Amino acid sequence: MYHGQAITPLRMLAEEGRIELTTGLPIVHTAPGMGPSYEIAGQGVADESQLRNAIYLAIDTCRYRAEYDEPTTNPLKKLYQHSQEERGRLTMKKKYQNGFFLFGLAVLVVMVSQLEFGEVWQHICMAGYWFLAVVAIWAFLYMMNTLSWYIIIHNGLPRKSQVSYWWLYKITISGFALNYATPGGLMGGEPYRIMSLKPKIGTERASSSVILFAMTHIFSHFWFWLLSVVLFIVTQPVNVAMGILLAATSCFCLTGIWFFMTGYKKGLAVRVMNLLSHLPFVKGWAMRFVEKRRMQLDRIDHQIAVLHEQNPKAFVCAVLSELGCRIASALEVYFILRVMMPEANYIACILILAFTSLFANMLFFMPLQLGGREGGFLMSAKGLGISSSAGIMVALLVRIRELIWTAIGLLLIKCEKN
Repeated sequence: MYHGQAITPLRMLAEEGRIELTTGLPIVHTAPGMGPSYEIAGQGVADESQLRNAIYLAIDTCRYRAEYDEPTTNPLKKLYQHSQEERGRLTMKKKYQNGFFLFGLAVLVVMVSQLEFGEVWQHICMAGYWFLAVVAIWAFLYMMNTLSWYIIIHNGLPRKSQVSYWWLYKITISGFALNYATPGGLMGGEPYRIMSLKPKIGTERASSSVILFAMTHIFSHFWFWLLSVVLFIVTQPVNVAMGILLAATSCFCLTGIWFFMTGYKKGLAVRVMNLLSHLPFVKGWAMRFVEKRRMQLDRIDHQIAVLHEQNPKAFVCAVLSELGCRIASALEVYFILRVMMPEANYIACILILAFTSLFANMLFFMPLQLGGREGGFLMSAKGLGISSSAGIMVALLVRIRELIWTAIGLLLIKCEKN
């Protein structure tokens, strides 16, 4: 709200004796309600009561602030531990943890049963210590994901909040494990993140931070694909067919970037629910949900827009952290290709990963994007002049890495303590 909007009703309610106090400033600021009246200057008819009252209010405000600051200057350190009841309020209920764990475990068992163990072991032995590097690099990549989410959550929260970085790191790994294991991608990990955060920061802030993190994660993918198009044009020969494909990809990425930038400015929760209300099978549920929780959705959208509007530096840092993670994740492709092709270069690995992730995300409805990643690796490797056997090896070892980290994420869900 602007100053002029607030002052109009005040002038109508208090024609005389009105004074103004501006809050949210590091200094005390008061002022008379009326501006200078030069037309009566020097006539001795002006009323100085508003100026006097503004001075009195400034003195009282300074006194009140001093009285408040004095007992809170040096607070005692908390020496007690949370009771069992308090710990229960700060963590997700055990039955929900077990539900997420059992669901993910069942899907993981199905995925592992589809593997050819002899072929898997042969490729792992061929990769040697490079496979260990492929698995280990994701411990650092998840730190970059966590940093982005940590920035989003702590924007506007007190410095000493209950959400620590390393606790959030655990939730990040478990959330991505559920995302990998569920069709639709966001159907498992996002509800788990919200339910984990809700006891610590409330339902609305938990929902808005998770939605904003998912938006930032997808937003960074569009930028990664668009930058990869530029990288391909600079480093690879482009024929007519490839030029058309790159142009279509660029239009797709620019449309996605525009959509999410609009979502950052105005929020996305209400828009998504309104979109669902027009889809068959779910429109009845979506309309009832919007009707019942319209105010909550509006507040969530407001909190989503706050990061972009009030703290653009934090917004840029969160996006850059996610984008850096996308670029650094090409290291796993580079490590695997080094086994079969010592001359492999990192730029080609970025292009392989960009095309594979774009192709695989088109099959978002498949658990672990089965078939999408394998096909993407084979087509991108062939397009860059890399042998099919190398593409198969990359696809298989990346799939094994995903299964390992999915298992780790599920174990972290089970091992969470109340």
